[in-house]
Amino acid sequence: MSNADELLRIEGIRKTFPGVVALDGVDFDLRRGEVHVLLGENGAGKSTLIKMLSGAYRPDGGRVLVEGEEVRIHGAQDSEALGIATIYQEFNLVPDLTVAENIFLGRQPRRLGLIDRKKMEADAAELLARVGVQVSPRARVRELGIARLQMVEIAKALSLNARVLIMDEPTAVLTSEEVEKLFAIVRQLREDGVGIVFITHHLEEIAALGDRVTVIRDGKSVGQVPASTSEDELVRLMVGRSIEQQYPRERPDSGAALLSVEGLTRDGVFHDVSFEVRAGEVVGVAGLVGAGRTEVVRAVFGADPYDRGSVQVAGARVPRHDVSAAMSAGIGLVPEDRKGQGLVLDASVEENLGLVTMRAATRGGLVDLKGQRDAAARVAGQLGVRMAGLGQHVRTLSGGNQQKVVIGKWLLADTKVLILDEPTRGIDVGAKVEIYQLINELTAAGAAVLMISSDLPEVLGMSDRVLVMAQGRIAGELGADEATQDSVMALAVSTNQYKPDKSDKPDASAGKTDQKEAPVATDTLKSTTGASGASAVRRLLLDNGALTALIVLVVAMSALSGDFLTTDNLLNIGVQAAVTAILAFGVTFVIVSAGIDLSVGSVAALSATVLAWTATSHGLPVVVAVALAVATGVACGLVNGFLISYGKLPPFIATLAMLSVGRGLSLVISQGSPIPFPDSVSHLGDTLGGWLPVPVLVMIVMGLITALILGRTYIGRSMYAIGGNEEAARLSGLRVKKQKLAIYALSGLFAAAAGIVLASRLSSAQPQAAQGYELDAIAAVVIGGASLAGGTGKASGTLIGALILAVLRNGLNLLSVSAFWQQVVIGVVIALAVLLDTLRRKAGATPVAGASSGGKGKQAMTYVIAAVVAAAVVGAMSFLHNGSSASPTQKMGLSLSTLNNPFFVQIKTGAQEEAKKQGADLTVTDAQNDASQQANQVQNFTSSGVGSIIVNPVDSDAAGPAVRSANKADIPVVGVDRGVNKADTAALVASDNVAGGRLGAKALAEKLGGKGRIVILQGLAGTSASRERGAGFAEGLKAYPGIKVVARQPADFDRTKGLDVMTNLLQAHPDVQGVFAENDEMALGAIKALGAKAGKSVSVVGFDGTPDGLTAVKSGTLYASVAQQPKELGRIAVQNALRAAEGKKVDKTVKVPVKVVTAKNVAAFGG
Repeated sequence: MSNADELLRIEGIRKTFPGVVALDGVDFDLRRGEVHVLLGENGAGKSTLIKMLSGAYRPDGGRVLVEGEEVRIHGAQDSEALGIATIYQEFNLVPDLTVAENIFLGRQPRRLGLIDRKKMEADAAELLARVGVQVSPRARVRELGIARLQMVEIAKALSLNARVLIMDEPTAVLTSEEVEKLFAIVRQLREDGVGIVFITHHLEEIAALGDRVTVIRDGKSVGQVPASTSEDELVRLMVGRSIEQQYPRERPDSGAALLSVEGLTRDGVFHDVSFEVRAGEVVGVAGLVGAGRTEVVRAVFGADPYDRGSVQVAGARVPRHDVSAAMSAGIGLVPEDRKGQGLVLDASVEENLGLVTMRAATRGGLVDLKGQRDAAARVAGQLGVRMAGLGQHVRTLSGGNQQKVVIGKWLLADTKVLILDEPTRGIDVGAKVEIYQLINELTAAGAAVLMISSDLPEVLGMSDRVLVMAQGRIAGELGADEATQDSVMALAVSTNQYKPDKSDKPDASAGKTDQKEAPVATDTLKSTTGASGASAVRRLLLDNGALTALIVLVVAMSALSGDFLTTDNLLNIGVQAAVTAILAFGVTFVIVSAGIDLSVGSVAALSATVLAWTATSHGLPVVVAVALAVATGVACGLVNGFLISYGKLPPFIATLAMLSVGRGLSLVISQGSPIPFPDSVSHLGDTLGGWLPVPVLVMIVMGLITALILGRTYIGRSMYAIGGNEEAARLSGLRVKKQKLAIYALSGLFAAAAGIVLASRLSSAQPQAAQGYELDAIAAVVIGGASLAGGTGKASGTLIGALILAVLRNGLNLLSVSAFWQQVVIGVVIALAVLLDTLRRKAGATPVAGASSGGKGKQAMTYVIAAVVAAAVVGAMSFLHNGSSASPTQKMGLSLSTLNNPFFVQIKTGAQEEAKKQGADLTVTDAQNDASQQANQVQNFTSSGVGSIIVNPVDSDAAGPAVRSANKADIPVVGVDRGVNKADTAALVASDNVAGGRLGAKALAEKLGGKGRIVILQGLAGTSASRERGAGFAEGLKAYPGIKVVARQPADFDRTKGLDVMTNLLQAHPDVQGVFAENDEMALGAIKALGAKAGKSVSVVGFDGTPDGLTAVKSGTLYASVAQQPKELGRIAVQNALRAAEGKKVDKTVKVPVKVVTAKNVAAFGG
């Protein structure tokens, strides 16, 4: 054949992955109009080869030529452009799109910029007709059967005008009739000049369809032969040895019935199914696809329900729809989908083998890991599982070895009745023989085997009896001597119902054959040795992405700020990480099990509020109050778990609902006001020995508990199984629903602990505490290496993630980075940390699941190296920055409650202008209305040695502990706008919020003539500004009994919420005549809702005197604003802080007068 006929040539292709060589100098060529079969064992390298042709992988060596020209394929688009189309065994179709949309996905025909559906569907219909399938282009893909999905994939490939079509095991799940239809299409494509690469494990298909065969073994091409080559020779080339007997069934004498099924019925699925399986016997179940075979055996195993009938093992009845009961009775199930239902792919061989027996191996709440490891090693050796070690992830094993692992876990459970559903689907001939040998060993030991297979020769070759199912019923039973393909198919297409004669016994001696022991099949991925030192360092960094990111951050912050590596500051970082870390430990349980918990912040606030409310307000003993707080957290978690497990709600929705419920209950109990914390519990926010912060100690203890639960307990190991593959976990006997209850209860318990620690730091329970902390907790878990898809994660990674966030915020404060830019920087660094973890996974590093047998020494060495690096950094940076903080008196810190409000932005502007004028270095931070975050910021200022601190408290009580720390360090603190309780401040520069509220009441009442209906828009619940302004307004209204307040609703100091709340209130109170908003932002939102009524039939009064508010006053839409002159507050605060830092006398209270600004005096008001 001339070179002009050659479509594709591969020369010396090589591909390696970390630790293994997948392809080692493979050669392959494809001609026009031929079917070239690619043959090899599982793991031989076939999939790697086709993934390089499709653009999923790039080769490390060799070259690819298309029609004689060398090409480089960097992605799927390059492959498609070259005319190469790939149909994978697992279809790449979108279930909820139509057939036409799937065929032309990403390439839809367009007209005037819009998708031309008429042309797309017409073109799809033409392609579907070409492949001979009758299906509407408008049909949803999820509505189609397997065979039609296969045809849609072929039509999709043809739409690319493919010259090369790669088909990966296309007949694996097709019936014989569907296979013939597929072959007819392939032959037609061959006639049309398409070159086809055909991958199959069915040797009989090669001669029927192929032209040439290339065999790959151990990553190398070992031969190219005609398709007419004998099956024995093909097997020898594939496995490197001859297999003398394809179905080596040994038939021992059968014993008493172990499994008895009587009248099993599930309406609409199967009906009146009865059969027995005896000890030492293999009973095969044959039938067409859809006959009900899998449905019956899943019901026998308890995985699916049934309506009538019974299942007995050794004469004892097995409860229906109860996997655990079936397992206890001695039934095991190897499901038809080993990857989807039988294995946790990202768990190790050891963990998968121990999945079924994990509960039995638990002693005193802890899993006997050594015992499980020894048992796993024994069974893996017995089965001949080819692996690098017990710690190897089963995802990386060949199909045959994966199947051995699925069977092995049932061998460890001492199973009496083993159900094998499609036991050899998708595995090569060598591995099949090894599976058959295992079946022989099981029956020789007295087990009963029930085998379902769509491979009819397999059923005939390995069964002592054959049950044939048709239309959900048993159509007949055949003995081994009378079962033929014709007799089985005759029953499979019949509608007769078979009733077993229990007096009949098969001839146990029939069909006995001599058996030679076959060598164990090999996985073809070969280990590489001799990694260089640089490669080892790279691997260490990639394997520990989060730790690497933390070290880089510490080095960077140390280099940029001489204040970072002080003992006080490092302890501050620990304190600031504590609450996030404790929350994140609880969230780790949830994420490892493939869930999500958005409620932990609200649950933390609710638990702390319950503690303070019961102990302080109701006088309960502190121990009882703490127990109630913890019980509150656990109860919230149980509700989440119940809604998810039994209510079938998505975790996102269930926990989002609890987020709202928890926060609302916290506000209801506290009435929106902070509640003082009991002194005995507040000590949790103090230090031990005058230096070790208790929150850090609690964080460490909770981290150790988390590590213990994840690594050693039954529930912890179950989390990895559930997250890795929930269905496989359920079919392995794990009580998934109950375990999810426990998982979310643990998350709630840890949230309660975090809430108690947080409230202890603030000396009060804040109803709005921990807002947004759920996102920090989730970020910490993911940064630490866990996958949101579940199955991976560990406590140490979560701790590192929490420390990364704390180091970021601390360092940015010390570096005086703008409060606005801090949010950007934190987001970017989080993204980079997760990107590093993604690169680690792509590079082939081991995901962070629970510790396996070989990983503990490596993990310990990692932390030793990290400690050495950290010590070196501390020493170097301390030397470089020696004396860098020599003159702190001109350094100042300003912590504002929020910068999401123009009033506080004006304070910031005034403070910055005055600091610049005075030559001072002012750092401004934004607490985002979070009292805990503000406490962290004040502590950062303290540890960095600033000369003075200005604080605008989120809450006056909550700011106290952090300000007391500054007092101990002899750093003067000035309060601005709001005071600080239970701490010393050099001065308070403020307007009088209560007096301002009274002035607002007077202005609105007099505008309305002393009578009318009004509504009040309240600020953020729990803040002192909202409480004081509201109290002053209520006091002022007492002088005007004709004013009636018809509604009070919070709008959180936010303009958008002011608009929404006012719009809602107008529905209930359309005749309202006045509005008092506790700040100008809410007032401006109300004006927008009122529309033309504002300033005419409805008078609105705001508070703050912001620029936008004053503009509205000028226009007449806002009647008045109680103006505080925020710029002046900022200027005076800086002046007093500098004077206090210099030891000069300042007034304890500096009042900046408020005044009511209306259209009459707004022009003269300077702000």
